[in-house]
Amino acid sequence: MTITLADAQQIKQALAEYLATSEQVAEVPFLTKDHEAWVKVDEEAWIDERNQIHIGLWTLQPDGDAWVLIYRPTPPASRVGYQYLAHLQYAENQWRILSISFKKIYYR
Repeated sequence: MTITLADAQQIKQALAEYLATSEQVAEVPFLTKDHEAWVKVDEEAWIDERNQIHIGLWTLQPDGDAWVLIYRPTPPASRVGYQYLAHLQYAENQWRILSISFKKIYYR
């Protein structure tokens, strides 16, 4: 599947809406409205020179037959951080976020 800039804008809107309205987000460590990964209304989705799609600090990547948005912050001073994955679904010409998961990352 080819993802267009119009798709990226729709995915951005779906992510912003999910972050703002889903009760599930409260269960994700440190992902609060003041977190740097929170999508802001004025942020644009863009495609870089490697054809990778970015939405704020999130990057769109294939995950088997599906797509995920990944946010992996730079290593914190504590050397332990979190990677966030927003799981996407495309159905009936509409993108939506199914859930956001996270995993703890131990940096070397």
